[in-house]
Amino acid sequence: GLTTPKGSGTNGYVQRNLANLRPQRVDFRELNKSFRSHDVIKVKKANPELLLHEQKRKVELELLNLEDELRKSGMKEEEIEEQISRERKQMLRAVEDGTLRYDTEFEKKDSHALALEKERELARFEKALNINRSHHVAGQAFDQELQASLKLERMTARAEQERQKLLAAKKAEKAQKKAEKLREKAEKAKKKAEAKLEKLRSRQEKQRIKEEQRRAAGEDGVKKEKKEKKDKKEQKEEDDDKEGKAAEKKEKKDKKEKK
Repeated sequence: GLTTPKGSGTNGYVQRNLANLRPQRVDFRELNKSFRSHDVIKVKKANPELLLHEQKRKVELELLNLEDELRKSGMKEEEIEEQISRERKQMLRAVEDGTLRYDTEFEKKDSHALALEKERELARFEKALNINRSHHVAGQAFDQELQASLKLERMTARAEQERQKLLAAKKAEKAQKKAEKLREKAEKAKKKAEAKLEKLRSRQEKQRIKEEQRRAAGEDGVKKEKKEKKDKKEQKEEDDDKEGKAAEKKEKKDKKEKK
């Protein structure tokens, strides 16, 4: 807006012209062709032969230092040469295998080493952002038809995922209802079994009480019978005594009458 309305002939209120239409970009196809013609990012490839040569040069420097130390120690020339040749074979084999590597400031400043480090850095960056260079096509982000088709594919895939989720939810709901029915059925069967068990227990209890009553009644009958027999026996004995006494009295009376 205006910093001050003085001298402008307006009240200082500025707004966008809604009737103005911006020109649309219609040259995307030409841009896509230019993008596809070359890579977007060009990285200078490292020369592995030069790097290996630099490592071998460092090995030779190490061997020269070792040769000077052995010569200072007083070792013979033949032994020094034999020792140096053996060390050279071992170190070169280690360098070729990658187990021995020299890392110096000079090597870091070398263009090939820097290119190799740049390649590794880009590889780490692509891995962090989940970028697949084998499936990446330069300029496809500006292809409107391709982006529309990709968007449609994503929408259909998302709709299919939602449909699968709904089907899974329905299946889970059906399984839950079935489980609830089975639980109710098992609960009813359990209650029915408990009722049958309770009836069986009450029936067994009644039978036990009847058996005890029957046994008690049987024991009372035996005791009563024994008592009746005993009473009859005693009564019989009393009757016999009475008859004996009566006979004795009668005999005595007859004897008296005879006298």
